[in-house]
Amino acid sequence: MNEQENMCTLVVLSGVTKVFGAGEQRVNALDHISLTVRSGELLLVMGPSGSGKTTLLSMMAGLAKPTEGIIRLFGRDVVSFSPRELQQLRARRMGFIFQTFLLIDALTVLENVTLAMRFAGHGRREASRLGMDLLARLGMETRARHFPPALSQGEKQRVAAARAMARDTELILADEPTGSLDSQQGFLIIRLLSDHARIENRCVVVVSHDQRLADFADRIVHLEDGRIRSIENGQGSDR
Repeated sequence: MNEQENMCTLVVLSGVTKVFGAGEQRVNALDHISLTVRSGELLLVMGPSGSGKTTLLSMMAGLAKPTEGIIRLFGRDVVSFSPRELQQLRARRMGFIFQTFLLIDALTVLENVTLAMRFAGHGRREASRLGMDLLARLGMETRARHFPPALSQGEKQRVAAARAMARDTELILADEPTGSLDSQQGFLIIRLLSDHARIENRCVVVVSHDQRLADFADRIVHLEDGRIRSIENGQGSDR
């Protein structure tokens, strides 16, 4: 069996269309998208503003259902999940990096990172050890006891990345994960996400305008007006 066949399929979109509004207000955010997402790769989705990138990420997360077409998450049609099942799926098998961070202000940096691990069954000591290790790799260990309101935007972004990687999730969905970071910090995060995909055999899907991320992507999907214009191998596929 070759490497491609060894890769586990996590998400499949078949002819997916997503429409918002009706009549003159109708907008096709996605238009007949077909795409397969597999473990062991970093998939980069690029395109201009309004091209459908964030909508595509939401569909992969089961946060929105298709107007037409089929989305299969971990082998099951997304419309067959109850809201509770989707919530459990996202809690146990997915990690997220949002542009707005969504950190909990009442918890310390370390507690934000370890909260999901505790829900997943890790003991307090183990979760703390793993969380501190991730924060150290992102240069945030000295901020572990601080609260999110005291952090810069770039620091919040790094905490969000640590939180997404802290749990043993199979799929990480990242919306502009380097958007609030300088070049060095952005390079650090995308390198960690890339290693997470390949070494841990996970999948990372990144939506970004940052052309530099192509150096780490295994595949690059170019969106325009809600349609896939091209899919190409990234430089990361040669690693």
